[in-house]
Amino acid sequence: MTATPSTAALELHAGALRLALRPDLGGAIAGFWHDTTPILRSCEPGELTSSRPSGCFPMAPYSNRIGYRHFRWHGRDHTTAPNFEEGNPHSLHGTVWKAAWRAVSASA
Repeated sequence: MTATPSTAALELHAGALRLALRPDLGGAIAGFWHDTTPILRSCEPGELTSSRPSGCFPMAPYSNRIGYRHFRWHGRDHTTAPNFEEGNPHSLHGTVWKAAWRAVSASA
């Protein structure tokens, strides 16, 4: 695993496989390749500008959509903060994809 300070990218290699991660963009996968063939939607990690166009990003603590940012749990009403484009009334894909992650350690 190597770390690139300019983009905070991490890369994992196993044989012909290469996985490029962007912890600073919500733990997004910038790209996943077998040799030079992309397996997911892939770009070099320095080219990725947000998690949404990435090959994959974590959706936690929930995935999908909370309609109108409101739900009821154990008899209590809860409202989530807006987290998508302006004017969208729903909360989508959790919150962790919107925040920078920090790699605790990286080594070969």
